[in-house]
Amino acid sequence: MKQHHWTLALASVGLVSLGSLTHAEEQAMSQVLTSVSSTTLSGYVSAGAGWKLGGTGETGMNMPGRFNDDIDKMQGFNLNVAAISVGKALSDEDLWAAGYQVDLLFGPDAVAYNPVLGGANAEVAIKQAYVNLLVPVGNGLDVKVGVQNTIIGYEGFDVYANPNFGISYGWQIEPTQQTGVTGSYQITEAISFTGGVANTHIAGVNSRGPNDKGYLAFLGALSVTAPDSWGALSGSSFTVGAVGGDLNGTGGEGVYANNFYAGFNLLTGLEGFSVGGAFDYQDTASESYVWALAGYASFAATEKITLNARLDYTRGSDGIWSSGGLNTTDLTLNGKADELFAVTGTLDYQLWANVLTRLELRWDTALDDSRPFGREDENAVTLMANMVYMF
Repeated sequence: MKQHHWTLALASVGLVSLGSLTHAEEQAMSQVLTSVSSTTLSGYVSAGAGWKLGGTGETGMNMPGRFNDDIDKMQGFNLNVAAISVGKALSDEDLWAAGYQVDLLFGPDAVAYNPVLGGANAEVAIKQAYVNLLVPVGNGLDVKVGVQNTIIGYEGFDVYANPNFGISYGWQIEPTQQTGVTGSYQITEAISFTGGVANTHIAGVNSRGPNDKGYLAFLGALSVTAPDSWGALSGSSFTVGAVGGDLNGTGGEGVYANNFYAGFNLLTGLEGFSVGGAFDYQDTASESYVWALAGYASFAATEKITLNARLDYTRGSDGIWSSGGLNTTDLTLNGKADELFAVTGTLDYQLWANVLTRLELRWDTALDDSRPFGREDENAVTLMANMVYMF
């Protein structure tokens, strides 16, 4: 092994041992290799195409509740997002185990999620970046410090893990991420609890209210997951949770939002068939409210083909959904509570290894006589194709 000339000089007068130095260097190299070998790299690339069938087909308008099949993505092909994740999981063998997780997003959907680099139109975002620590208390307390996914919700940002490609109304009214600290504890084999505190209620890396007033958001969720001993129900789950506190970028007294969530996934005992449900509710200091209810069904017809369906209903204060359309009088306030209903059917087909291919048909309709889908459109029918490579 090549040694520095100062090291050789010290060794020549007996002040250091080449053997000990070699051992120290080998030990340091071993530690580096151990750290590298326990680090995982993963991610995915999502692309596809979209068509709005019928209607005015106007551009520059969001489809209510669905950033990942925004009207701007209709009538053509799209890159949705590329995601890269690197991390180190907690070791089961170390009482004081430590790890980390970093999830980065690139592409148009990163803008809708939480742009953090290069301004409002940047297509780069930090989805998660946290330090993970195990505290040996009882069954072990799993602590995360940094930017994290929110702890509530049936669906997530990574749509390949969701039953459908198009996101639900409930997902849209939930927070997506918080900067703070959370702790998770496995109370029993079936019951776990997660709680924490964050700077703000909604997304924004290191975001906080002005003037450093110190207003915070609080998080909590209780989950029950059926263990193997529950037989056919094994793997079924039920979760209730809440996130409430200061709204991002406000920081004034009484300026807050509260989200409440309940959801379940039931393995029916029938081979390949499962059902689920989710309820979301949000109220704010401005006395606006919105809630959403969704029902899910999934059937694995073969090893490669899965059929997923979702019924989706939402109701909220006048303008909650409709004012997201074009800024014209016939698309905004009409004196009625906003009501939308949607039916989504998705065909998943896995022909290639590590690739999820989806074809999805969705119908949205406004039940309140508003026109959230275009100047003349109470309805929107969209056809989406999605392909995701996961590595």
